[in-house]
Amino acid sequence: MKYLPEFLRQEYDRMRALTRDVPELREHDINTSDVLRAYIILADYFANEKSENAETMLVGLRDAGLLHSAIDRQDVGFANKYKYDTPQEICATLFFGLVKDHAFLDGNKRTALLVLLYQLQLFRLLPKVKAYHFENLVVSVAENSVPDVYEKQYRKFEAGDDAVVRTIADVLRGWTAKKDASWDVEPTIRAFCKALEQYGVQCDYRSNGNLHFERRITANGDSRSLAANMRLSGGGTARTIGPSKTREILENLELYQQFASYKDILKGEDPLYELVSRYEVPLGRLKDK
Repeated sequence: MKYLPEFLRQEYDRMRALTRDVPELREHDINTSDVLRAYIILADYFANEKSENAETMLVGLRDAGLLHSAIDRQDVGFANKYKYDTPQEICATLFFGLVKDHAFLDGNKRTALLVLLYQLQLFRLLPKVKAYHFENLVVSVAENSVPDVYEKQYRKFEAGDDAVVRTIADVLRGWTAKKDASWDVEPTIRAFCKALEQYGVQCDYRSNGNLHFERRITANGDSRSLAANMRLSGGGTARTIGPSKTREILENLELYQQFASYKDILKGEDPLYELVSRYEVPLGRLKDK
């Protein structure tokens, strides 16, 4: 969260103080702090106050109890037997809770979708359908129309317990495929900054909306400072960075010749930032649905 504007960092810290993480979750369960990170990243992307395309988004937590209720859905059970025990069911029940509980003042549907995509990725389940399918799933849950939109799947579960969540899980089984961990990600500005830090580059968010890069080098007893700037448009540091701008910044910092390729400098990207950039269109449209 290092490159967040100060007003969003303060709001994130405030929400963290009002909430609690659940101890001893199962592997790949999403915790409260994960959801808050997803939410604040979305706020940075879609409501960045320095963006020319900034939206009006009311950022804040409406009810911590409702957020905790959604998180707790993942581990419902008795005597070490969980109600939801497959990856798709775990993802489906948390997703359902985030959509329906409205824990945040704004952006609940977006947060639910981003968290769903992130949790599927943790289970190494990657989408094999177009993004609009996930967008429609969010809308159907919000509008209580899952039994009608996914009638074929719903019929299999309508006589049992929690039929809507079971239906969502079944839909996810058909929409995802297991993938190994070697797939590439599209780098974001945040990943670029994080990678440059290991080479002594300071990346600072300026009040004029620019991201300022500075590198101090010493040679033969002389010290000098190298600098570059980048204008942050819509999406803030969650937006991907293009190869021409990458080269320009690296050349200004006298780092370009040190790397065989652009990918060589990128390590350790937070998947949430990459996902919000990749699914920008459906996430953006959910504001009006």
